[in-house]
Amino acid sequence: MNLRSLLKNKWIWTGLIIALILIWYIIQYDRIQIKEALGTAIEGVETAQTDLILTAIAETYHDPLGYTRSDLRDIAGEAFEKLQDIRVRILDEEIQIDGDGAEMRIQFRVVASFETMRGWVLGTPQDPAEITVVFQKEKSGWKITSIRQDEQFF
Repeated sequence: MNLRSLLKNKWIWTGLIIALILIWYIIQYDRIQIKEALGTAIEGVETAQTDLILTAIAETYHDPLGYTRSDLRDIAGEAFEKLQDIRVRILDEEIQIDGDGAEMRIQFRVVASFETMRGWVLGTPQDPAEITVVFQKEKSGWKITSIRQDEQFF
């Protein structure tokens, strides 16, 4: 079989396209899972479901401010008692993966209602908040192990 007949064979082209799609998916799979983990945490925030947030947080969570997973649960509970209709908007993201670890830098804004007022809780249209979310690949998937911020939010 010569090159010309190979190029005309639709099965070879179909196989090549399928192989390229599989390769792309394998390469992107970790990124997809990391985004899904963050999405789960955000959904938990927006629906005021602490347990949903915790499904994305590693048992070993510890951040530079000294907070643990248990602290995050308590902080979320207190916030949900005071804030309503919380909305998180991711403006920009960048993921760096290194083996079983990853970092995701995100720029975002959070708007919520408090009593009769509604406003920005974190970030503004002119100045979004920025954090780095640190992930670790565990048996159950990618989990958030720490959150770093360059500036204090409050």
